[in-house]
Order: sequence, then C-alpha cells, then structure tokens
Amino acid sequence: ITGKSFVNLTVNSVPVLEELDLSECSKISDARLKLILEKCGSRLKVLKLSNTNISGVNFLNISVELPYLVELQLFGCRRITDTGIVAILNKLGKNLKILHLGSANISGENFDDIWWEYTSLEDLALHYCHELSIEGLTLILERFGSNLRSITIYAADITKDMFYEECAHFCPMLSNIAIIED
Repeated sequence: ITGKSFVNLTVNSVPVLEELDLSECSKISDARLKLILEKCGSRLKVLKLSNTNISGVNFLNISVELPYLVELQLFGCRRITDTGIVAILNKLGKNLKILHLGSANISGENFDDIWWEYTSLEDLALHYCHELSIEGLTLILERFGSNLRSITIYAADITKDMFYEECAHFCPMLSNIAIIED
C-alpha cells in the first residue's frame, strides 16, 4: 500500500472509520499519510503506523484534526526523531491515552516544544529508543506523567534506579512499571 488509491476519495468519504492500521506498509510516506488522514481520519480512534516510512516532520501541515484519536502506535518508525514526534503530538495527540514508540531516534530532549500537557495519557511504551536520555525521559514525563498508569521502557540506556530517582515523582498514578535494561 502506498496511499495512491486515496487520491480520488473526497474529504470525509469514509466518515465512520475508527481504526486505521497501516503497519508494515513501508511505502507510506508523510505526504501519503497526510492525504489519507485528510480524506478519512476525522473519526479515527486508533492509528497504527508501525514499521512505516514516516518521519512526522510535516504533520503540522495536516489540515484535519483528530479529536477522537486515543491510541497511536509507532513501533519501528526509524525515521522519527524528536522533531517528528513533537510535530505528531502537537497536531494529533492531545487526547491520546496510549502512545507506543519503538526504534525511533528520539532523545526526548525536545519535548519541551510540545504545546500542551497531556493529562489523558495512560500508557506509554518506549522500545529500542537508544537515543533516549534520562533528561529526555524527565521532559517527557513532565508533559505526560500526571495520569500515566503504565510505562514500559525496553532497551534504552535508562535503569530502574535512574527512573525512580529522576522521574517517578512525575507519575503519581503509575501502577505498572516495566523497565527492561539492555
């Protein structure tokens, strides 16, 4: 799937689409995803983009809002950087409850560029984000931690001790913590 078939759709021609799974569609680019979301994304609740070729950098140019989006999966999106994820979250993420990121080139250190605090986020997974620093995680949790109930950090250079010393106080509701050290 490349997204070309969405060109001829009219805006909101698929108004009841609530879940869109484009995982493993490696030919999906930011431009094609923009087109898809503008044509049929207004009611989306779940967006799965794992192992796609998106970077997220141009997400601020998407003309549609996704007010119902509660789950965003971005595992294996290796082109996503701090700039890209910040753009994605600024445009699409204010009502997210679930955010899963993996193999992204994020440090977390630009998360102070996010426009608002995310009080709805309950589940955060950060897998194989090797650039993630404890300073970056601290910034992420300052924005996302107030209602966070579950966090999974896998194969990053962050230990359980580091998490508890530097970050845990940002997450008063946290009940599930999984930090699997590399």
